[in-house]
Amino acid sequence: MEASQKEAEIEELRNKFMSLSNLAEALAARLAQVEKKYDQEVLKLREENEKLKKENEELKRRLEAVKQALLAEESKPTATLAPMPPKTTALRLWMDKLPVAGRRILKLLAENRDKEFTRTQIATLIGLNPTGGHFNNVMSKLLKNNLIIKNGDKYQINPDLLEGG
Repeated sequence: MEASQKEAEIEELRNKFMSLSNLAEALAARLAQVEKKYDQEVLKLREENEKLKKENEELKRRLEAVKQALLAEESKPTATLAPMPPKTTALRLWMDKLPVAGRRILKLLAENRDKEFTRTQIATLIGLNPTGGHFNNVMSKLLKNNLIIKNGDKYQINPDLLEGG
């Protein structure tokens, strides 16, 4: 009986070994599939990354061109400025109460009342840093007191200041 019992144990171990061997083969095949898919995804992501790098470089190039065009446009001395309207009592009252930068901003916007400007354009035209604290404080004060109006990322003078009174 002991011999047949050992043979049964050997057969059971062979079956377990075959089972484990089949499982290992299945896992190896699945791992190969996963690795292949992973490699494909990595390749796809690398291609997309290269495409995005090229798009980013193109956008940087275009932004620089726009920046240069704006700087060239702003440096032209041929700007046509409308004279300050004669009836500007409210505007003149505020002009006396504001710091120099605030007066310069209001004057620029009043003289160009039909135009809107970005913060960068305003700062550049009055000679201040658009990210500077002084400029930001003055812009905040003008907005808080409703002296200028924000429309998206553009600003203009509050038309109520220009109406006579």
